[in-house]
Amino acid sequence: MPLEQDMINILQNQKTRQISFSFTSSVGGTVTVNYSTFQRIIEGLQNNRFEVTDQGAPPGGAAYNPNSSIAGRSGRFKLNPTGGVQVAFESLVVHESVHASFDLTRSTLPWVDNEAAAHIAQGYYYYLSNISPNIITFEPVRIARQLAEYIADSGFMHGQNLQELRNSLLASRPYQNYINGTFTGNE
Repeated sequence: MPLEQDMINILQNQKTRQISFSFTSSVGGTVTVNYSTFQRIIEGLQNNRFEVTDQGAPPGGAAYNPNSSIAGRSGRFKLNPTGGVQVAFESLVVHESVHASFDLTRSTLPWVDNEAAAHIAQGYYYYLSNISPNIITFEPVRIARQLAEYIADSGFMHGQNLQELRNSLLASRPYQNYINGTFTGNE
């Protein structure tokens, strides 16, 4: 099955359809992720707006880059569904699709909020897959998984937990070269 179809299947599944939340960004705007976020990516995949490659992602990994090596494409997904845990791969596709959606909508928001939204969507996917936060080793994803459970149970975002997630992202080594900056979508 082509990688694009793998992505579409993940983004159309019952778990992804249930992901829905919004929060006030650190600069005052509203950040929303819901099924329309993922539908936007599905339509982009169906209309060949993204480059999708199996090169450059670690086993079981996924990444999104807003720069495609193919003229006229919005961005590039790097996917490697083999060699990892399936639910982890699926949650990464959800995570990276949030970034791509902000790219398509030409959103401008702090990177910390872009990453927070993607991590919460990933955490929500883990929650809906019955993955315990106790087995998640990367702190931002563990916090996001706990926050997603709170959202699912109460219907709203807990500000203290959101700030804990932001603080964790700000302190995490993988994000240090950009997390304090501003994301601007390029579509």
